[in-house]
Amino acid sequence: MSPTAITTYGARSHTRTTHLQQVQAYLGFRLALPLAIVALTTWLGERALEHDKPTWLLQLACDKLRRDQIVRPGMTRLERVVAMAREQAHAETFQRLTPLLPPAQQVWLDSLLTLEPSLGRSRLAWLRQEAVSHAASQILMTLERLRFLLDAGVPQWTLTDLTPNRVKWLAQVGWRSTPQQFQRMPSVRRYPMLLAVLHQALHHHTDIVVELADQCLWASYTDARQELEAFRKTSARATNDTLVLFQALGKVLLDTAVDDRAVRAVSFAQVPEATLRAAVEETAGLIRPRPDAAIDFFGKRYSSFRQFVPPWLQTLTFHAQDPVEPVLQAIETIRTLDAAPTPRPVPKEASLAIVTDPWRPYIREAGGAISRRYYELCTLWQLRSALRAGDIWVAHSRR
Repeated sequence: MSPTAITTYGARSHTRTTHLQQVQAYLGFRLALPLAIVALTTWLGERALEHDKPTWLLQLACDKLRRDQIVRPGMTRLERVVAMAREQAHAETFQRLTPLLPPAQQVWLDSLLTLEPSLGRSRLAWLRQEAVSHAASQILMTLERLRFLLDAGVPQWTLTDLTPNRVKWLAQVGWRSTPQQFQRMPSVRRYPMLLAVLHQALHHHTDIVVELADQCLWASYTDARQELEAFRKTSARATNDTLVLFQALGKVLLDTAVDDRAVRAVSFAQVPEATLRAAVEETAGLIRPRPDAAIDFFGKRYSSFRQFVPPWLQTLTFHAQDPVEPVLQAIETIRTLDAAPTPRPVPKEASLAIVTDPWRPYIREAGGAISRRYYELCTLWQLRSALRAGDIWVAHSRR
């Protein structure tokens, strides 16, 4: 056959159709009949419950048609299938969450989108506001948002009827949507998305408030270490002068030529009594515990921690594998003390299993009582270590 014959291929209208049917029969493909399109839409709707991205659904539909050996219809028709699958997914999502959406709950969710004069914004915008530092005011602000979600009963919402990907996708889209965009959404999309946003906000703010406290503790400890180094530099000269004095006294004590009854007089001749007395008093401030972990400088920041620690401990719920975890017992002791109407000392029977060697010199006061300042700081420091190690975790936290 002449190559020029290709230019006349298809001149007869039925040629292409006949050849297409022969190719389909040879490859085992069939046309996309209405029943096949309905089955594809249903199947794609189930996939849309996991992920709602249109381009991803379109790719899934094309792959499904190829596996089922169905001739792919036109792109316009496939776009309609994807749109129908997405609408089915929204309707199914609403249906699965119906037990969480009685009329009163829908009214409450709608109220989150309206302007609140006391806040100067909508409650939803307020919930999405992020902390900008680990300052006590920012931690308290985050705790306020967390308590709002806890009081609203968000922890009791069961979203397990939806796939985790669906909840995550709804929360991501909702987190970026404005209140005005929410108000324009149909109810089958608005309410499930608001539930997912609030559910996500509970986990998010829990993670953030734990992280902020961790950063605050570490920053304060770093400042304490730097203050200790500065103290060591400024006290170096005083330490050297004191060593010179005690070296002179040591030589007198070790000199066998000096009569025992004359030691005191010879010593004061070498070092005047007033100078020695001042040196002894100064030494009290120079002596450091061993090991030296700047605990006393850390303790100077106790008042700043007290600004947020009581509500922080009262709001969060801590769990551990060991039900008698010493850190949890210490936390419960501090909660009890904070809940008392009047200031109370740390009870004598309080667990001291959390106290490590660096903290031991500070945990007891002069009269033998347990120092509340250092007991609380030690508890917070050990709690920080346990959280980072995973020995203790926080309810509603994903970290």
